[in-house]
Amino acid sequence: MKGWQRAVIGFVIGISVAHVAHAAQSAKRLPKDAPTDRIIVKLRDGARVGEPVADARARIAAVAQRSGLRFELARSVTERLHSIRIERPLAGGEMKARLAKLAADPDVEYAEPDRRQFPLAVPNDPLFSRTPQTGQWYLTNPDAAFPAAIGAERAWDLTTGSTNVVVAVLDTGVLFNHPDLGRVANGGKLLPGYDFIGADPNGSFSTANDGDGRDADPSDPGDWISSSDLQNPVFSGCEVADSSWHGTHIAGIIGARTNNGLGVAGIGWATRVLPVRVLGKCAGYTSDIVAAMRWAAGLTVPGVPALPIAEQAWVINLSLGSPDPCSQTYRDTINAVRAQGVLVVAAAGNESGAVTEPANCPGVVAVAAIRHVGTKVGFSSFGLEVTIAAPGGNCVNTTGACLYPIVSTDNNGTTTPQPGNGMIYGGKLGTSFSAPIVAGVAALMWSRNPLMTADQLRERLQRTARPFPSDPAILSCADPNFVPDAQGNYPNSGNCNCTTATCGAGMLDAYRAVLSAANAVAIAPESVSGTAGQAIALDGSRSLPSPSGTALSYRWTIVSGAGATLANSTAAIASLTAPAGTYVVQLEVTDNAPTATIDRTTVTVSVAPAPSPSGGGGGALAPLLVLSLALVACLRRR
Repeated sequence: MKGWQRAVIGFVIGISVAHVAHAAQSAKRLPKDAPTDRIIVKLRDGARVGEPVADARARIAAVAQRSGLRFELARSVTERLHSIRIERPLAGGEMKARLAKLAADPDVEYAEPDRRQFPLAVPNDPLFSRTPQTGQWYLTNPDAAFPAAIGAERAWDLTTGSTNVVVAVLDTGVLFNHPDLGRVANGGKLLPGYDFIGADPNGSFSTANDGDGRDADPSDPGDWISSSDLQNPVFSGCEVADSSWHGTHIAGIIGARTNNGLGVAGIGWATRVLPVRVLGKCAGYTSDIVAAMRWAAGLTVPGVPALPIAEQAWVINLSLGSPDPCSQTYRDTINAVRAQGVLVVAAAGNESGAVTEPANCPGVVAVAAIRHVGTKVGFSSFGLEVTIAAPGGNCVNTTGACLYPIVSTDNNGTTTPQPGNGMIYGGKLGTSFSAPIVAGVAALMWSRNPLMTADQLRERLQRTARPFPSDPAILSCADPNFVPDAQGNYPNSGNCNCTTATCGAGMLDAYRAVLSAANAVAIAPESVSGTAGQAIALDGSRSLPSPSGTALSYRWTIVSGAGATLANSTAAIASLTAPAGTYVVQLEVTDNAPTATIDRTTVTVSVAPAPSPSGGGGGALAPLLVLSLALVACLRRR
């Protein structure tokens, strides 16, 4: 949706959480280079805009005839981008040879595996508890006990969201009947949405699990995998598991009904959620996901009804992925979606190591998971591709109920959804649940300023992030010794101290991010230290004007502490010179927006005593040493 279209369109909560014991905290490893019987083919420009799928089928058939390969059209994403079904699953060298042969055809721009993408949760840890720690600690204001909490309470003082702002959740579907969700038409939070899961290669609907292909019903029928399911080649690489209700959990984090005296609070009190079903039993295909991304952004998808402007996404949440490099298919789709002004938020992955696709794609807001104390959760992927970090749930204990999960809307059905009392609130772990926290805050930012661009929003998410804390008992994520052993296990179960090179710009700060959407923001280190008598730098250069402003004026003042002096007090970087002690200095910034906005922050400065003139080590022996050297020199001259 373009900016001009947006301009026109213009908590005390009771929690009922089931209690179960949790399993060991290890994330499910995603199958890498798994065999697939589908390939994404992009035809060269030459197709007519709006070309019927039948014409595309003819072009695909011509490619098959020229290449001597056997395949058929499975589904179309655009007039030029198509998923084809080959005769059997391929991987490794066989797949590379097939792709090379297809890419050599003069009518093919590129060919890539149509890989299965998996929900990025820790599916064997349902983690329900009635203890106070399993409330929505991650939304509260940060303090010494919960430094990773995002401060949503203060953000809600600025805005509780807008019904005009839509977040698309591309996932397993949703449970429309959950009392904390419900349909918009009935006063709830969920728009009608769509189901993009098509037929399996064998013509069945085993993955879809709803008896049909693409349709206008994104309800979640359950995604359980039984031991008998594993006999079906469609589910190769899958594991026996109960239904996850993954999409329902994510929808609740972003937009559960808030301030209604029931269950949990959604980050956006008024934010609407567009449910788009792309993950079925065990997984979903890239071709379905990118088609859904385009549709949610208001772009045309062959055979799918156009999405009304008022329901088009401002933010797309992707809590899914595979351990592969970013494909050209995703790159093209993300570029097309971003051109529509849409922000794409994706979970970094639960691989402990490298960031997974699509979070590793350029232009995506990739979200890593941190523990309640602000260090990286063991399961979270990390790396340079990460944009920002947000709570992802952690347990600290190895037996009993998990202490710090991400609690949201859920269901207690192990296979199909259970009505009535089956609509519960559960706790889960994973970067899957870090991403919607960021997506929810992005929606609040746009609610406060719908004219802000996606790039401006992304920058402000990062610039307002709080610095990571450091635990001296564990390694830095960037430490050369923080590497996996021969079994793939990282030190300290994968927990490490985040850096800006491994976990993004910092910890998500909902209040500062939402403030920055329409206000100048004063940004400076929370604390600095130095030595008495020496100039100590105070850096406010990362401060931001409001989106409608272009420049800032600065004013530094000493709030507490005697004997200190300030230099360059009206510059972005000032300096403090003071005797030993503790000082508090305030930074005030004012922007040049048509209606000027002001913000303030404080810096605590710790000044240590200056070292003694003797250097601290020689003491009274130093003059004697000088005298001795002089005497030796004199004797030598004689």
